Amino acid sequence: APVVTFSHCVNKLNNVTPAEVFTLHVKEVGGEWAQLTIPTHGTGNSWAFVDSGEVDLSAYVGKNVQIGFKYTSTASDAGTWEIKNVKVAEKEVAQDGVVSIVFNTLGYTNGESVDGKTIVVDDNISLVFKKASASTAPAYYDASQGIRMYQNGSTLDVTAANGKVITSIEFEFDYNMYYLICDNGELSANNAIRTWTGESSAIKFTCNGTDKNSRAYIKKMKISYK
Repeated sequence: APVVTFSHCVNKLNNVTPAEVFTLHVKEVGGEWAQLTIPTHGTGNSWAFVDSGEVDLSAYVGKNVQIGFKYTSTASDAGTWEIKNVKVAEKEVAQDGVVSIVFNTLGYTNGESVDGKTIVVDDNISLVFKKASASTAPAYYDASQGIRMYQNGSTLDVTAANGKVITSIEFEFDYNMYYLICDNGELSANNAIRTWTGESSAIKFTCNGTDKNSRAYIKKMKISYK
């Protein structure tokens, strides 16, 4: 939906608030003016510019309109309203992100431990494998082309930063070693490819196997977030 935004400052007001005397209006060409709500005004006594916030124009999609700024002063109160950077555009919608990580491309040596090390996938997503209650620390192995998580409690924390929310994680496993559970959301049934779905900024996966035949060997991950 379209919105109008601008920067403005207000100074030298005395006995009124900016919202009372500085207003924004819209009309279809040939029609009547309708007042819109400006989300953010200045203090009324500063030359500091503030962003107006987004003013919704969705009711006027497809129409030919005019936008007007109205200043109502009085003999006793005639402050100054300065306006710049007026813009009418489609509202910016947060784009979903999709990132993939292929563990055999990260330069690990065979048998290298990743216990407690933060793996940065991109600016928003990070991974941390931990030994936790398992007897062996998670590590990279050439044979399985990925990270091995061991039975009895090895963990993987997937975390989103910067206000992002993870919506899905696709795991690709090797050797049918796909034994994981999660602390929130839902994880699809045991298979060479399993998918977690939900909405969370932090998910902990735990290897819930109890012997050497029920571990998690993770080759690849594809993480979607918004």
